[in-house]
Amino acid sequence: MLAASNHDFWNTYQVNSIDSYLIGCCPFPLFIIKDHQWQTDGNILSAIEVFNSNSEHQQLTKKVLEESAHVSQLLHGNCHTLDCYFGENIDMYFEFSQEQSNRDNHMSMMKKHCSNYHLSFEKLHLSQDLPEDAITQLSTSIDSELVILGDCGHRSLLNIFSVHVAEEVLNNMNCDLLILKP
Repeated sequence: MLAASNHDFWNTYQVNSIDSYLIGCCPFPLFIIKDHQWQTDGNILSAIEVFNSNSEHQQLTKKVLEESAHVSQLLHGNCHTLDCYFGENIDMYFEFSQEQSNRDNHMSMMKKHCSNYHLSFEKLHLSQDLPEDAITQLSTSIDSELVILGDCGHRSLLNIFSVHVAEEVLNNMNCDLLILKP
């Protein structure tokens, strides 16, 4: 459990930020507390990737859904589930109708995953935005008390200066964040 640091523009992009370091390197789940009051029957947002074929990401999606169901039940919260997908394909020969097909495939796969954990189909959300933007926007829109997402923690010398989804979400939201690891 960690109280979030002050995340202004300059602190966000420091190489030695303790929050960034822990998000990237800690092999255990992190619960980061922000200055947001929890409401009775509040909203919980879980962010998943249903179409990622990487086994580590599949395992992480399962963990996020399991934890979301558990926390929602424990806190009597309303669990919203979000996935991002690509809309139109950049190939000029790709039919526009494929965008709806892509959306339908994602929604179908989300329903399949969420049904295993008894999560409400009415609270499934799809976005074509970047994950960090979609999570921040939906979290603000539903005034979530908690966001649950996964982070594989892969950090290398080449991407040490880049900000990952969990860090970006932490920097741009004012609710608690639970980051799960594979």
